[in-house]
Amino acid sequence: MKTRFLLLIAAVIFSAASALTQQQWKFEITTYDANRTFYIPVSGGNGGKAYNWNINWGDGSQNETVSGIGSLEHEGIPHIYANAGTYEITITPAESNDAWLAAFGFSLGYVGANAQSNKWLVTKVISAITPLMTRTQSEITSNTTTPPDYEWYNTFWDVKILQWDLNLIFQMIGTQ
Repeated sequence: MKTRFLLLIAAVIFSAASALTQQQWKFEITTYDANRTFYIPVSGGNGGKAYNWNINWGDGSQNETVSGIGSLEHEGIPHIYANAGTYEITITPAESNDAWLAAFGFSLGYVGANAQSNKWLVTKVISAITPLMTRTQSEITSNTTTPPDYEWYNTFWDVKILQWDLNLIFQMIGTQ
């Protein structure tokens, strides 16, 4: 009985710790007309990066889990907003926290997520950039890859209306 109780306590503590370390990426878009499609870009890292995300679209619709391999030619992950307004989109990893957001990013292009009309919908970055978004824990520990602020250099390529608190550019969260 005592062993079961201790296992239950350990499971609760582990679940709480996992919830506290859950990575997330939040940003806002603003649509100016009804039935507008927004495409989450997956051209990050010049393409070829895997993604496996849970997406909360911020409009009360059901959360969506998506996975795949990003590319410079990928249309992006579409969602239709029924009403004009400002929406906070939250992306979280569906599996591992390692390099989980590396596929996110706009590139030079003219269709889907990379179309200028889609880029103009992105109005605000809410979350800080963390190393685990683009690198694995072992890469961070061994310091074998490029610093994240360079990795994020083109993430918002040609997004013209973006508001970004400069204090959020890079934070060493969960790497110490």
